Amino acid sequence: MDYLKPPPARPTAQPQPRPQPPPRAPVHAHSTATISDTATFQGTHPISIGVGSIIHPRAKLYSFDGPITIGDACIISEKCVLGLPPAQHSHVAAQIGLRNGQDHEIRVSASVTLAPGVTVFPGVTVCSAASVESLAVLRNGCVVGSHARVCAGCEVAADVRIPDWVVVWGGVGRPMQRRRRARGKKSSPVVAAAAAAAAAASQGQDQDAVAAAATLEGKVIEEARLVVLQRERETLTKLVAAGNTRKK
Repeated sequence: MDYLKPPPARPTAQPQPRPQPPPRAPVHAHSTATISDTATFQGTHPISIGVGSIIHPRAKLYSFDGPITIGDACIISEKCVLGLPPAQHSHVAAQIGLRNGQDHEIRVSASVTLAPGVTVFPGVTVCSAASVESLAVLRNGCVVGSHARVCAGCEVAADVRIPDWVVVWGGVGRPMQRRRRARGKKSSPVVAAAAAAAAAASQGQDQDAVAAAATLEGKVIEEARLVVLQRERETLTKLVAAGNTRKK
């Protein structure tokens, strides 16, 4: 008589251990800073955020290679990436010559604006009142001077120093171009009126009277830009805070 034999036991699959999530970086933010709930902070070094600064939704800050210091009154826009993410850290760090144990701090001084999609590598310094436009890339060790501007899509090579009051563009497959921003007197009535109107609006003065007496200088234009930036920052603070409230 034939007997039915039970099928051979199949080896049970061992559950695979889940990978540990990257560590959350220690964040020290001033009470007046505005930080979106969807911003990412990962790493082992501290991240400092100064007075009145704004971190937009989906901004990513990675402090695996060194601390990140963001000064007062800065705007870190949507989809900005500061530092190297963990998935690319080992490979990219070896390519660009970062060494373990060395401090590659990212320093962003006061009143700096990083537009959407800007990438900042470890060891970069952005000095006060500088502006970095959309999709620009700042490679490791470069320095952006005070009141300088990096135009949209520009790639600044590693260890390059951009002087104060200089505008740069290009740098992706072609030589990076630069020119010094005007700081002397100019005679453009259109720009003069715009600068005077912005300054007058901030002080509650008669715009027509101020514009008529305005004498345009590069520094005056820059001061007017910073006034407008302050108003933009106030508006963004309300928008980001409202977005955080809706998610809760």
